[in-house]
Amino acid sequence: MRLPIVVSTLLTSVSVAPGIAADVAGLPTPLVCAGGEPFWGLSIKDGRDAVYTWDNQPVPWTVRSISRAAGRITTWRVMFEGVNRQALIFDEGQQSCSDTDGDEPLAYGILLEDGEGLLRGCCNPVGK
Repeated sequence: MRLPIVVSTLLTSVSVAPGIAADVAGLPTPLVCAGGEPFWGLSIKDGRDAVYTWDNQPVPWTVRSISRAAGRITTWRVMFEGVNRQALIFDEGQQSCSDTDGDEPLAYGILLEDGEGLLRGCCNPVGK
């Protein structure tokens, strides 16, 4: 499948040493993301710390790097420590993102990979 190759070439990434926060590359943090069926959540606190929640069980994740897509200032890839853990966060334009449970459109869409699973949801900066 060509999509991962295209996405990989569009995103530039800079890894950081453990314990040092990654440059957030314009990603509005803190950022809260969620999806339904199955229900899950991801809170990206800053360029170092995040919390992934599955089945009401929060698990701390460590941000490895944050990069921005070339020519797209509102598209990011956040890489986390662990195997196959990454989030693609993107502005959905005038359509906005909807979790279908709320009345208010959210700022960003997200595709979250954790191991072999791929989840789809929406994100909003805290306070927005």
